[in-house]
Amino acid sequence: MADAPLTISMLAGLEVEAEGALSGAARSELMANLQKHAQELGTLSGQQVGERLFKFVAESLRQPLAKVLGELWKQRKELRDAAAKPGPGKDVEGEIELIKHTMTWKVHPSVQMKVDAIDVGTLVFDIIVELELSNVILEMKNACITRIKLGTLASKVDLKYKEFPLMAPVKKEFNLPGALVLPGGGLNLA
Repeated sequence: MADAPLTISMLAGLEVEAEGALSGAARSELMANLQKHAQELGTLSGQQVGERLFKFVAESLRQPLAKVLGELWKQRKELRDAAAKPGPGKDVEGEIELIKHTMTWKVHPSVQMKVDAIDVGTLVFDIIVELELSNVILEMKNACITRIKLGTLASKVDLKYKEFPLMAPVKKEFNLPGALVLPGGGLNLA
């Protein structure tokens, strides 16, 4: 996690080079399911698009986990209140302890399918990411979370097409390092 930012595609096991990538059998099953649902569009029945759809889904999930956490935490009033800066020129620093903190992030990437430049339909995927942080301390300074200290992160990623699972949910758990410094000065909650 220290070398490259942890992304949602890594949590889903879709990054071939990353630790915890889908096994060959699971990857083949996902591509076969993507192919099967693409063929529902009729004119794609003879086309092999499973690999390209796999790459599309993986690319759409290359969101850094820190960015997703920032989006979710900006919606939490208690974190915004804790991050509030009381006055100009004053540095406000503090820590927030999260004993058990759960959140869900959903994204619905879509791909327009074309054959010979003719639109044959759109595939819309449902991706649900459940995150649970346990025993985590957030360091804050001037309305920014600057560091995540200790704790564990558990994730579950479900990938579906029209409520049909495309693969088994991918579950992972990470021990966060002693101090995970966030890029770009931290997650701004202002």
